[in-house]
Amino acid sequence: MSDPISCPACHATGDPAAQLGSIAVCATCGASLVVDDTGIRRATFADTQALGKADLSTLQHARAQIARPARR
Repeated sequence: MSDPISCPACHATGDPAAQLGSIAVCATCGASLVVDDTGIRRATFADTQALGKADLSTLQHARAQIARPARR
């Protein structure tokens, strides 16, 4: 699994719900984050624009599991 991250949106610390390259999803609030050598920040459209459909679907599914954990 990935190293624990500290989310700049909700300030929770823990393992991300999903991570694809430098993009991670906070397991607490579902925020998309960029994790790189300069630190952790919220992802922008420009950060996710290069991702393919499968990767975007993976991130969307991870966020959906946080928002609706009982739903499959």
